[in-house]
Amino acid sequence: APGSLAGSDDRLLRPQQPPGLGSHADSADQPQPPAGLAYVLFDVLAAGDRDLRGLPYLQRHEVLLALSPRLPEGMLVTELYRDGEALWQWVAQAGWEGVVSKRLDSLYKEGKQHKDWFKKKTALLLDVDIVGLKIRDGMAASLVMSVDGQYFGSVSLGLTGEMRALLTSRLVPEGAFADGSLHAGTALPFAALPNDLKKERVVWLQNPFPCTVTGLEITEAGQLRHPKIAGFGRRRGE
Repeated sequence: APGSLAGSDDRLLRPQQPPGLGSHADSADQPQPPAGLAYVLFDVLAAGDRDLRGLPYLQRHEVLLALSPRLPEGMLVTELYRDGEALWQWVAQAGWEGVVSKRLDSLYKEGKQHKDWFKKKTALLLDVDIVGLKIRDGMAASLVMSVDGQYFGSVSLGLTGEMRALLTSRLVPEGAFADGSLHAGTALPFAALPNDLKKERVVWLQNPFPCTVTGLEITEAGQLRHPKIAGFGRRRGE
């Protein structure tokens, strides 16, 4: 079935129209929100007394476009793009979160137990400082991250057994935790101990080292979700 690419988010700042992607909808015909906060609509399930859930997505989107002139300021309808590869390249270059692909002939189905809509997210690539090691079973299990002096979570994906052994032999002091304490090494690098580290054995490093990590997004708590080590050191040019 033919696909389309669309998305919605009530926190989005409207980007410049991606050039040359074959937009199905003409954004010039829609009310344009002022710079700043915008609410982007991607579907409509009912219009007046009419239930639209039994219509294909393309027809529901056309109804939504017809309603767009009556939308209040700050609301607009997402465009549809048929060239998914070109759109994905633009999204990645612009630093957006990702895209949602939809079958144009799909009917509306509640829940997520179907294969008509797919979300694909771009991965963040970030430079962090490793300020501590979480120790489990006597070995370095994950790395404690910091960005601009703030706790950024911990990362273990990408660590091999050889890396864990090397980090342990070089950075974990002999006899660490022998006195029963949970923390060893230098002083705590944060203003307060993060809650998720209070029951962990952690060696704080006197000399933090740089690391590059990927992740899906930064959470409201200021931590990286689903982090993975991409490499040690800074990115080139940083």
